[in-house]
Amino acid sequence: MRSSTWEPPREELQRVIGILESELQVKPEQQLMPIQPGMSPGYLCGIDRARTKLGFQPLSLLSGDSRFIQWYWLSPLPRG
Repeated sequence: MRSSTWEPPREELQRVIGILESELQVKPEQQLMPIQPGMSPGYLCGIDRARTKLGFQPLSLLSGDSRFIQWYWLSPLPRG
């Protein structure tokens, strides 16, 4: 029987946490919980036009590409 609530695979989540821990040199405090009401199980968007017109190539955190982390922490975006 299939659950009505989607959750990311724990192994993938642990892999992302491990990458962030290694790159940021910080030991995270983990409190793994089920997906909460109102949370989206995922986000999808088409990037074909951005690839074609802008030469956009997405960065993959899961492939170990630390440029995403560098971009995020060096960007002027506000963080809570």
